[in-house]
Amino acid sequence: MIRRPPRSTLSSSSAASDVYKRQILERYFSAKLLGGEIRVVQRWLDALPGAWQKRYPMIGLVQAGVLLATGQFDASTRTLDAVEQELAPGTSEEAGQQRARATALRCYIACFQNDLARAETLADRALQVLPEGDVAFRPGVYGALGDTYRRHGRWHEARACYRKLLDFSYAPAFRVEAVHVLGALADLALRQGHLKEAERYWRQALEAIAERERTDRVALPVAGWVRIRMGEIVYEWNRLADARRHVSQGLERAELGGDVRAMIAGYLIGGRLSLAEGDVEAAAEGLGRARPLVERAQFAHWAGRFERLQVELWLAQDRLRTANHWAGEMLREGTTEERPAGAGARLAIARALIAGGDARAVEQALVILGPLLQTAEEEGRTGVQIEALTLEALARWRRGEQAAAVTAGERALRLAEPEGYVRLFVDLGLPMARLLQEASARDVMAGYVEGLLAAFEQDLASAEPRTRVLPEPLTARERQVLELLAAGLTNREIGESLVISPGTVKKHAANIYGKLGVHGRTEAAARARELGLLD
Repeated sequence: MIRRPPRSTLSSSSAASDVYKRQILERYFSAKLLGGEIRVVQRWLDALPGAWQKRYPMIGLVQAGVLLATGQFDASTRTLDAVEQELAPGTSEEAGQQRARATALRCYIACFQNDLARAETLADRALQVLPEGDVAFRPGVYGALGDTYRRHGRWHEARACYRKLLDFSYAPAFRVEAVHVLGALADLALRQGHLKEAERYWRQALEAIAERERTDRVALPVAGWVRIRMGEIVYEWNRLADARRHVSQGLERAELGGDVRAMIAGYLIGGRLSLAEGDVEAAAEGLGRARPLVERAQFAHWAGRFERLQVELWLAQDRLRTANHWAGEMLREGTTEERPAGAGARLAIARALIAGGDARAVEQALVILGPLLQTAEEEGRTGVQIEALTLEALARWRRGEQAAAVTAGERALRLAEPEGYVRLFVDLGLPMARLLQEASARDVMAGYVEGLLAAFEQDLASAEPRTRVLPEPLTARERQVLELLAAGLTNREIGESLVISPGTVKKHAANIYGKLGVHGRTEAAARARELGLLD
């Protein structure tokens, strides 16, 4: 006969089990979230009795952390409000530390929202109370603050925060935290346009993950984030097969762990890869998979990237009117400069306006690009500089300012060549190819330009059936002007025929040349006949 243990023993055993569960949650939740194992932490929370949340504030803090990690900042804030309300009557040292932890989480939220002033204030408050040996929240403050300094171009403060993270190398979770430090340094390099340095850091992060996986024999979902970001870099170098491999493997890990930010990044770079491969439908599918995640989460930086890929997709689908309407709405709202992803949004707006083709739209694009370029130069954001300069070159080319276009293009090329940028140019399509051909004719950076043109040839060869459709359609008036230009009429004669001024004819002609990627009347007529625009 099996004897039941006394009730007191059972109660004691249950209480010990409860304490053990809470200790496991408190000790390891941070490591799991950093490792991208968000679903694991959620399962832990689901396994706990509902009544525990009011009894143990730490559970509410962990719930707020899960909501934060999935981009649900408003819900995370509400959960922190509830936790602090329960703590309000307490004056114990333990209650003070829990409030400091809640403050640390509010600091993380402010960092994700790119509110640097608030983040600094909250960080100071939290760090004054959190013990020096706190490994669950203190490192996170330094990491989040470093990321926000990085987004603001304050490189020295960002590096200082990341160096402080190294002080926590003794912590059980640090082998995962080290991956985040390497990733942060990689992104810091990337924002400064240093692709090669960023690639080295991501490679070190992959090596650190591989070592951890060999030791623990556990697949870490954080590897998904690292592989996806590595895929972005090799994509820029036009190593499309390598990029596809990294992104596919990365998405598999990200989806396994429930890492929303990594999934957004993976779907977007996957969509860009599909566009490069000429598969517009697959690109639209990738954008569609990212859309609900972007809408539910509040990762502003990735929302900006989503908008940029959306513009590229519209252009690939010949939906110029949609792209221009979006650009006009963004300009009317006038909020792009205040947005955390403002630079990305403004580049996307400029891209849409330049593709639209009329003189007013191109002028608007140049107005946007001027201050953006100046700020990027001041803050050392070389990647933004390169992209802004390439768009300026395209805009000036469209206006018929060939010399100014080549000058802007050469500035971009000189910044881009040391880091091996390729797709930034190739993804701009046929107009950029025409501009680079002009640069080649003028012997501008011959070796680099030759390599870029070779990449264009590879892309255009795979897309040859689609080149029979003009990437940037002519307006009805431009078609009229084109027909008369091809017939050999002068600007004055065309103006008299269409009842417009010779100056207006000249503007229409410049737009036509830009859309066709040509330099003059003869080339315009030949290209138009090739495309079936003239009889």
